[in-house]
Amino acid sequence: TTSAMQRWTSKVDLSYTLKKVRYLPPSDLPFYAFRFLQNRLSQRRNREGRMAVWGPRFSGMNDCLNQPLAELCARQWQRSINKARHDLSALPAERWMEFSYEEFTAQPAAMMEQVGRFLGEDWTPKSIEDAVVNVRASSVGNWKRKLNAEDRELLASELGMDTRDDACSS
Repeated sequence: TTSAMQRWTSKVDLSYTLKKVRYLPPSDLPFYAFRFLQNRLSQRRNREGRMAVWGPRFSGMNDCLNQPLAELCARQWQRSINKARHDLSALPAERWMEFSYEEFTAQPAAMMEQVGRFLGEDWTPKSIEDAVVNVRASSVGNWKRKLNAEDRELLASELGMDTRDDACSS
């Protein structure tokens, strides 16, 4: 939630933008350039310095755009998770696996080994260790600690999210 809030209100970061642009098909560039400019102009006019839209869009999102930013970001997260779970449930269970961020950061090498087995890959212990060398459990719950008291209360009451510092499940 807090990292999404930062993106909604971020200043133009040319380096970040260019990293993203390189993945765009050239034919899509005019469309996204126009949206980028619209968003940035909207951000300049918005009293909170918020872009018009950022991140995953969901049905009914336009009705949420006037909500506090923490609530909007939490709804984006919540809807994205729900949509992914709904879509995955249409697939045979043997075609997908689910685990939490907390599980992954608690035991990154073991979880990567499970992912490898699930995919039918025989990754070496060294390749697994290299892949997870920067994974840290200390990041779990950062979003809760970075919210102010008002936003924490809002998310707890409106979305039923546990925003206590010691509660790491979402």
